[in-house]
Amino acid sequence: MEKVLPPDEVQALLFEVAERITNAGHSARILVVGGVAMGFLDSDRRVTSDIDAVVLPAGIVEPIVVAMAVEFGLPVNWFNEAAKAFIPPVGLEDWIEVAHIGNVSINIASTEMLLAMKLYANRSILDRDDITFSLMPATSPASSTPKRSTSDITHKT
Repeated sequence: MEKVLPPDEVQALLFEVAERITNAGHSARILVVGGVAMGFLDSDRRVTSDIDAVVLPAGIVEPIVVAMAVEFGLPVNWFNEAAKAFIPPVGLEDWIEVAHIGNVSINIASTEMLLAMKLYANRSILDRDDITFSLMPATSPASSTPKRSTSDITHKT
């Protein structure tokens, strides 16, 4: 059975990756999609077993995530580029920075991009909740609590 990670744990692991990239003397941009990006937007509703992300430049993150998998008892594919094929051909300006740690910028896809990717992946019931969430108005009819905006989640160190 896969290890399931709540959003706060996933974000802590992602921030740790960023710190280790910086400590290794690199600068990078991490482009996060899938459930982790959804978790940044609504941490109360999402758990995941992996981080779907692309790191630019390529090739610098692999030794870091392998070491972290061993250190934290994570599956070998806990940080992967499996969703890369579903990322639309957009510029870096179409990503939303949610954290800047050392020399690393962590970005998530916009809600519109996430919706397009979920629809393109066509995984029906597996993505139903994420698709529904992406289509929700800014506030839920059941409450007056707005969805978190990216300004609420920006983390800089």
